[in-house]
Order: sequence, then C-alpha cells, then structure tokens
Amino acid sequence: MNPDFATSFKLNFIFEKRQFYYIEIRDIDDGIGNKYDEMGGFNFELGELMGSLNQTITKQISHGGKQMGTLILRAEKVELQNNLISFQMSCKNVKGGGCFSSAKPFIK
Repeated sequence: MNPDFATSFKLNFIFEKRQFYYIEIRDIDDGIGNKYDEMGGFNFELGELMGSLNQTITKQISHGGKQMGTLILRAEKVELQNNLISFQMSCKNVKGGGCFSSAKPFIK
C-alpha cells in the first residue's frame, strides 16, 4: 500500500528552461505490465521540484474524481565529475633525518 520505489531517474535540470514532466501511476496486475489498473497521474515542472524546500514536493493522486493516494517526489543533485579529492595526512615518530639530513622520509 505504501511503496518506496528503488528506481531513480537521472534528468538534466536546465535552470533557464521550463521542463515539464508527466507521471502516471499504475497498479500492474501481471509481471510484464500488459494488464494494469490506472491509479492516476499529474504534470509537474522540474523547476518546482528543484526549488522546493528540501527538493521535495507532495502531490495528491486521483483518478476519475476518486482520491487514490499521495505521491512524494524527491530530488538530489548528482555531480557529473568527481575528480577532486581532499584529504589530510600526518605522521608521527618517523625515523630518519631531520631538516639537514640526506635521508628524508616520504610517503608513497
């Protein structure tokens, strides 16, 4: 009765452009989706979702004038490039030269 869908969709959000989507909710009766009951659907604008508090919006689902439930849409930003790594490192009690010694410890 209260599914939490594991499938996510990656969409390109373009700030300057209005992007409309339609979501249709179906109750599938067979394993392949040929037989189903329509639960309802609605249109939304991606900018509405991205600009909302916690990037979450709630929509009422209705079909034929009958309330069928509530759908919660959540979005999160996905970075396309992960090429920057920041870390901190320290060493203690390292044996080997000092400032003017020829043996300099290093980390490889």
